[in-house]
Amino acid sequence: MVAGNNAFAIDLYGQLRQDVANSGKNLLFSPLSLSLALGMTSAGAQGATLAEMSKVMHFTLPQEQLHPALHGLSAELAMRPQEARELAKKNGTPIPDASLNLVNSIWGDQNFTWKTSFLDVLASTYKADLNKANFLANSETERLKINDWVSQQTEKRIEDLLPPEAIDKFTRFVLVNAVSLTFPWWKSFDKKATKPGSFLTPTGTSEVPLMSGTMLPGAYAEDDLAKSGVLHLNGGGLSLVVYVPKEGKFDEFEANLATEISALKAVEKSILLNLKLPRFKYTSPSVKLTPALYKLGMKTPLDKHSADFFGMSDDPAFVENRLFIKDVFHKAMLNIDEDGLEAAAASAVIVNSSEFGPPTRDLEVDRSFFLSIRDNATGTLLFFGRILDPMQP
Repeated sequence: MVAGNNAFAIDLYGQLRQDVANSGKNLLFSPLSLSLALGMTSAGAQGATLAEMSKVMHFTLPQEQLHPALHGLSAELAMRPQEARELAKKNGTPIPDASLNLVNSIWGDQNFTWKTSFLDVLASTYKADLNKANFLANSETERLKINDWVSQQTEKRIEDLLPPEAIDKFTRFVLVNAVSLTFPWWKSFDKKATKPGSFLTPTGTSEVPLMSGTMLPGAYAEDDLAKSGVLHLNGGGLSLVVYVPKEGKFDEFEANLATEISALKAVEKSILLNLKLPRFKYTSPSVKLTPALYKLGMKTPLDKHSADFFGMSDDPAFVENRLFIKDVFHKAMLNIDEDGLEAAAASAVIVNSSEFGPPTRDLEVDRSFFLSIRDNATGTLLFFGRILDPMQP
């Protein structure tokens, strides 16, 4: 699961950096948040739809193992703050103010029926219960409710995940993940040592506040293309890793991210690390990832004519007007200062149907007809007959 999540991160970054809209701009996203949101969605996918989602997301495990693995990974990560507190208590050092929250929610239109088996997977492995929504009548109200939920879960670090008109009367289901992280460094930077310094950008040089400090424990690695430094967060369970391409090597390093990250990790050595690091806060815009996922190969799930999400619902309304992924929205933030780091992200998968509701057909009873009164559960015909002339006494 971890290997797949990391491979997806590199794939998605590679796709996003090619987008001309991102040229010269910062890029930040949470592959874990997207894996959880699209992992939940895959629980209702079948056939080619599931196959394409699995390939793009690098979900190599079968469905019966995938969801427990994602749950297990989430549970493992959620232990990091408590581990840091326990280690501090054992060592007699100050108890760190640390948190790591991974939460999921689902919003299904109350006018339609959803398969119990699908909802059970989301409840048992993602701890996501169904929030009944009314997208048919109040799509804008429901959008604001989802945005408020994300804001609350991320302590207002992620606001307005879903932009106006992201949800409409055709929306049937929305699957949301939110990640929120607060962790101090193992050793804080001295605020008095932070000074303005030069920072080289693709277009020139800017002045930024540079934090300075000696990191112990820390780790360092270097090869022909880059240097990397590992800053351990309190407790040692989590780390910030920075990669600094050497002069003239930025493009080459970026083009070989997957191999370079692995190569640098392989030669990491624990060391006393004298570090200068910018203090900054960055929040990405709310990004529509559907085009990037399509280019990576997730085509059938986005096609309203061929997507197969009948694992979510067998409501008659979706037999012809099938469910499909309309959009995937994502937003992330990162704040790094002398005390530690804060990070948050949220992902939303919006599932629509191709038409307003059940398919419509015209039926005008303007001639002799047959009728029955039927018990739907058993099929029993309580009455049956024909009406040749409604006016016949």
